[in-house]
Amino acid sequence: MKSNNYKVSICCITYNHEKYIRDALEGFIMQKTDFPFEIIIHDDASTDRTADIIREYENKYPDLFVCIYQKENQWSKGIMPLPTYVWPKARGKYIALCEGDDYWTDPYKLQKQVDILEAHPEYSMCFTARNVIDRDGNFFRIERYPQRIFKTKDVVKNFIPATQTILMRNFPGLITFRQRHSSYPSGDRLVAYYCSLMGDIYYLDEVTACYRESGEGVWSSFDNLAKREKRLERFREFYKILGIEENNINLIDRGLYEFYSYIKSELSHPLKLIKNFNKYYRKYLDATQLSLFLVVLYLRIKRRVVKFFRKIFFKNNL
Repeated sequence: MKSNNYKVSICCITYNHEKYIRDALEGFIMQKTDFPFEIIIHDDASTDRTADIIREYENKYPDLFVCIYQKENQWSKGIMPLPTYVWPKARGKYIALCEGDDYWTDPYKLQKQVDILEAHPEYSMCFTARNVIDRDGNFFRIERYPQRIFKTKDVVKNFIPATQTILMRNFPGLITFRQRHSSYPSGDRLVAYYCSLMGDIYYLDEVTACYRESGEGVWSSFDNLAKREKRLERFREFYKILGIEENNINLIDRGLYEFYSYIKSELSHPLKLIKNFNKYYRKYLDATQLSLFLVVLYLRIKRRVVKFFRKIFFKNNL
């Protein structure tokens, strides 16, 4: 019989992850804890054998799994599976996230994170470092973070915790908040933002999971300039959600970066640069007040000057 006293609800969404889903499921069931947990997994009408593999695990561990099998793909209809189908079923005090093509490597991941959140009610979330691998499982790099505590201001500046490592409190208002902003493409940022309003976000400097940089998604099809443009557009939409005006200094800083990137990319084509200069300016900086533009420019120059003199100073004192 299934328990109603789950401490953690592991929430997983998957689509056409036949090659990877076993790694994710094995990472869930290997967790060693002194508390019960459940695994809620949503298959978005996969056209490969993903659903068959999930059913295999569901039949083997009926007390662990709560499975949702879609007959039609919900994502293509603009429906977000996590807040719509998965989170409402979560009975745990905490929610852990991991998509079907990523996986956990530490059997004590959940126990470590629950211990931290139980001991620190002021924390809303705990996340960890991660390994980044390619679609064949080859190691790329370790991704660590520079500080232990992250706040709302960090999320606004561009901090997003590694999704497959997250353990967060099961906030009732998160579902409503995410659904209210259903058109925003980066759910990870919104989750981090909402949790940061509820309490500090704690970073555990241990590798507990692998993120698969598969190169198979839509994002991977964009070139570097297109990716920068998409990032800026997401920032604009995010700041609208925050109720911050378009001339916010952080957003201007992003705009300057995108503008500079385009200018730099066309230095070898001066005629093209002159022709498109005004177009780029209108796209990224036209709405910017001159005074704020100068402030950001000053801050950027100041950082570089300080960095330059620090380098000279430390070099001369060695």
